[in-house]
Amino acid sequence: NGWEGAKYIKEKPELDNIGVIMVTAIGEQVNDMTSPLYGADDHIDKPFQFSELSFKIRRTLSKKKRQSQSPEQSSENT
Repeated sequence: NGWEGAKYIKEKPELDNIGVIMVTAIGEQVNDMTSPLYGADDHIDKPFQFSELSFKIRRTLSKKKRQSQSPEQSSENT
């Protein structure tokens, strides 16, 4: 299922650059609690606006890009 898929992705160091956005209909409060437990970078509740999903995708990609650049920058500064 999606929860186990997210957990699997987050457990694999070679997949660190992959962002996970959970799209569910279980309710905002449950999403707020469970998404971080399974390593999701963000979540969105159904029904949703595509503009909101697009925003969350761009934000997650930007965050992953910053994280991937961070180790290089810190090694250059030492």
